[in-house]
Amino acid sequence: MAWRALPNTWRLSVAVLLLSLFAAAALVPAADVEAEYQRRVQALAADDVDGHLQLALWCRDQEAWTLLRNECTHILRLVPEHQQARLLLQLARTKLGQKEETPSADPTAPTDGAGAATDFARVVTDEEIQTMRRIELGLGRPDRVQVRFLTVPDVAKTADTAFADEFFAANRQERAAFMKRIPAERAWFILSQPGREHARRYGPYIQINSDPEVFAEFERGVLPVIQAGCASAQCHGGENARGFRLFTGRRLSKNQVYTNYLILNSYAQDGRKGPEKLIDRAMGHHSLLLFYGLKNPMVNELTPGVHPVPIDPVYRSDRDPKYERILRWINMLSVVPPEYGIDVSPAPPAPPAPK
Repeated sequence: MAWRALPNTWRLSVAVLLLSLFAAAALVPAADVEAEYQRRVQALAADDVDGHLQLALWCRDQEAWTLLRNECTHILRLVPEHQQARLLLQLARTKLGQKEETPSADPTAPTDGAGAATDFARVVTDEEIQTMRRIELGLGRPDRVQVRFLTVPDVAKTADTAFADEFFAANRQERAAFMKRIPAERAWFILSQPGREHARRYGPYIQINSDPEVFAEFERGVLPVIQAGCASAQCHGGENARGFRLFTGRRLSKNQVYTNYLILNSYAQDGRKGPEKLIDRAMGHHSLLLFYGLKNPMVNELTPGVHPVPIDPVYRSDRDPKYERILRWINMLSVVPPEYGIDVSPAPPAPPAPK
């Protein structure tokens, strides 16, 4: 029977079988696959579809089915109609014993601690990092970030100059004082104006090339503690992760760091008195990020319930330097969580092929 005469469902089955049979024989030792995967994925841009496809094929050749599933869901979020990614995803699910219609788990959804591991989140793009930096700079103090003002096409002026012409109008003295400020202060002034009209108009042309202090401290002081504790393979960093799964590794890309921040920032679980947040901006010491890491936490009617599974303590007490540093970082955040408008949930499964 000719290939074109086969029903679509048969074609998918035959293609999946062929993908499985003709996988490359040379395998990296199992213990090294995760490390090699991290090295390769960090070298890729988040929107490099061809690069992620090649990485998916490498995962297939290594029989790393969970990693293959993660790569395919990422590709399908970028290109929902990508046929090869759909085939590879079906192969991964077959190997993992999953059904075609099973949806990918949401890494920010609360669980009782007994659920299966979640897929990796979608990694944020460079432009989404810019969005987050602009929002945080506008909310806080004018951190000494590196700023470049791009040209606004419709006025053929850089963003700071175009803003000054509009905002100060004929007030030359105030305009001159504004233009004498360092770039970070000019950017902060534009982005912090009430109503955010100026941020929406000129923000896309303000390029922030270094981290505001909120993100800088998260990467250098908070994330290392999390990686050594709750992001371990036994908790939220491996294939048996519960509730949500973080990116781990010695050298995370900037995109993965920001994605980890968004996961932690958005996660909450149902508690005795309502939602219990990983990062409680209003009551920092009630943050699950701190409470669950304590060696001997004081439990009462106001504190979160016990962790659903046993975990190793991260902090000796609430006077532990690591505890105090993370609490200082949480207190640095704005009390009202900013609306970043970024969803990092894994891509949904592709719809079945038409029959």
